[in-house]
Amino acid sequence: MNGSERCAMVAWTVALVSIPATAVAYVDPGTTSAVFGGLAYILAFVGAGAAFLFRPVIRLYRKLFRKQTPETEKAEERG
Repeated sequence: MNGSERCAMVAWTVALVSIPATAVAYVDPGTTSAVFGGLAYILAFVGAGAAFLFRPVIRLYRKLFRKQTPETEKAEERG
């Protein structure tokens, strides 16, 4: 079996498994709320991680590109 035949076989297997003819399952409202609650925790974790990683970049950007006012120029001269 060469690479193209293997790829075709995997594609057909994925297509057959992912497109069922009928659904014979019941998902109650409690399960749905648990799934969405879990997704909320995952999104909060990803958001906190992104904020932790991008905070130094944002601070550097603000420091480099802030507008110079007479007060900030005097403060930089003093110290």
